[in-house]
Amino acid sequence: LFRSLNALSKLSPSTGLVLPCLPSMAEAKAPSAEELEAAHAHLKHVETKEGASSVDPQVLAIYQATWDAHAEAHGVEGVCSALGLDAAKYVGLVSTRDEFTKKALGV
Repeated sequence: LFRSLNALSKLSPSTGLVLPCLPSMAEAKAPSAEELEAAHAHLKHVETKEGASSVDPQVLAIYQATWDAHAEAHGVEGVCSALGLDAAKYVGLVSTRDEFTKKALGV
């Protein structure tokens, strides 16, 4: 029994546990030309949305209003402070409201 167990197992050097050695999986079969054509035909008719924002419009409005209220007098640091954001992520990297909302919210 030990010999057959030894043939199918390897000793893990870090734990000393016997780990089973299973045959490796065979490579996946490449798709046929028909399968590729079917996938192409399906994907050709899928609709995509471009420019759709996942940011709540109210959140965007708050960020924009905060920029307008604080940027001129206090700079990016003041805007970040008012929003509770880490100013180090924005100082020196943004200089306009659009750049700020793009970096902060992705829009």
